[in-house]
Formats: sequence, C-alpha cells, structure tokens
Amino acid sequence: MTAWCAPLAVLLAADPAAVGPSADGSVRLTAAAGTPVGPSVKYMPDHKAFGWFTAADRVTWTLDAPAGEYEAWVEWSVSDKAAGRPFALAVGDQK
Repeated sequence: MTAWCAPLAVLLAADPAAVGPSADGSVRLTAAAGTPVGPSVKYMPDHKAFGWFTAADRVTWTLDAPAGEYEAWVEWSVSDKAAGRPFALAVGDQK
C-alpha cells in the first residue's frame, strides 16, 4: 500500500472538525479523518487508508482532547520492500 512511512502529525486545536475522545477516553485517528499533505499522498477510500510514496508526504489530524499521556498504536501495511522503514509520530513540536 505504501512505499514510504512518512511523518504523521497530530495538531492540537479547538476546531469543529477535530477528532475528540470517545466515551472510554480513547481517540481513534482514522484515515478518513486525516488530511493528506505532500506531493503524492493519496486517500484510498476502498482501503480506508492513505498511500504515500515520498519522504515529503504526511498525514495530519486535528485533535481536540485533554492534555495528558496517551499510548499510541499505529496500524499500517507496506510491501516487503518497504517493511522496517521508520516513521515519526509528532504532537505539536514533540516527536
């Protein structure tokens, strides 16, 4: 699905389109709620996922959740050739 694992950025903002916590306090940042940024990143609705192909591609989400410590789980698939490449998870200016 993707050839490069590029940075994923989460922006904290009070925005009506922002993703917020569910009743149990968890926050699910789905691909459908993300915003693609970059020259070749594309949302693939059939797969409910993004495909990106350069290090300049990324996906951002606007998050409206209380400050605190969160555990992050990332689910993705890549070709065998791209397996093991790094990615970055950033919140604001923290990586």
